[in-house]
Amino acid sequence: TLDAMELFHYQEVWPRDLISAEHDHCGVESVRAVTERIRKAVLELEERHEGCSIVLVSHADTLQIAQCFIAGADPRTFSQYRFQNGEVRELLQDPASLPAPVPLTFQ
Repeated sequence: TLDAMELFHYQEVWPRDLISAEHDHCGVESVRAVTERIRKAVLELEERHEGCSIVLVSHADTLQIAQCFIAGADPRTFSQYRFQNGEVRELLQDPASLPAPVPLTFQ
């Protein structure tokens, strides 16, 4: 995994995510696996807490994949919709709810 590794390792993984939702380069969980985990969790939470607002707290990649999946956008593009630390976003089932994408750039 990339936990506790230098951020430059994302340069190896995020571009691959845009190409394949199945890859696990550097030991990462694939975008498809994260999406399926999110789908199951959201369905379970909605069933348990029908009619309630639900707050999801996680690290950025998981939340970015969740927002793309829930909005109906391609989850492989998650890295273009980055969260700021502590940012709160409403997850809507509408691609228009996503912020403007920020293309990947590396230094």
